[in-house]
Amino acid sequence: MNTSEITSTAVCEIQEVKEEPRASEPREAVPPSPGMAVDGDKVYVAVGESSSSMDALLWALRPDVAKPRSVCLIHVHPEVHYIPTPLGIFPKHQLNDRQVERFTQQEKTKIQEMLQKYLNSCQSSKVEADTHLIESDQIVKAIVGLIPVLNIKRLIVGATKANLRRGRRNSKAAQIHKNAPDYCEVEIICDGREVKPPSPIALSSPRPVTADRQNHAVGMHILLNRRAPLRQCRPPATWSPDRCAQSGSGGDRRYGGAKKTPRRRIRLASYCPQFFVY
Repeated sequence: MNTSEITSTAVCEIQEVKEEPRASEPREAVPPSPGMAVDGDKVYVAVGESSSSMDALLWALRPDVAKPRSVCLIHVHPEVHYIPTPLGIFPKHQLNDRQVERFTQQEKTKIQEMLQKYLNSCQSSKVEADTHLIESDQIVKAIVGLIPVLNIKRLIVGATKANLRRGRRNSKAAQIHKNAPDYCEVEIICDGREVKPPSPIALSSPRPVTADRQNHAVGMHILLNRRAPLRQCRPPATWSPDRCAQSGSGGDRRYGGAKKTPRRRIRLASYCPQFFVY
């Protein structure tokens, strides 16, 4: 039986180690150039629930790109800290072992169903495939830490178009590409093609100050700091009992006059000319 027609479904679960493992010095090897076909090498593909993961896997299975004999799928799922119950969401340590085990089994079933579509693609391409499951809350750190452990020489990750369009240098794919060792070639795939990670924006040098720009700046400074002359404004009328008795109209009912609102309303602009730019 031809070995290229066998599809392996072995699953290796790796839990997060608090201390970073000390990896031995990598073997001296020349990494393959982008796009160069390498026959017989194992290709590692980081997969998840995003559609970009399938694009990355299909790129790795292309015969004109990699020609891999085997593909290793790497999936990082978060640790279980809270478990939903009919009475609400509770921390993991507050529930019994039976409830925790049941929820953990449900999560494993969801992961297996998600990975099955990637294994089916490998089976259609007649390529061996195995999976590595990592339980960690830090996806980038877990994948980068796995590179020296498995001596990964080629890693393919997917990226969404939204992250590339916005130029997010803090995306997971860009961080993996930045923190990976030099001997590991990291390829970022988006919409079926290889792309380069967004580079930091270079700061442009300041423009030289010319005589025209200096005169314009001085003129704007004078215009913005120009003080408007204060106008002599009439103070607002005060309504007092004596004033109402002399005029014979207006005033408050307590002082014998009819209730009447003042007709004159003083605007704030009349007394605060500094709020206006002339």
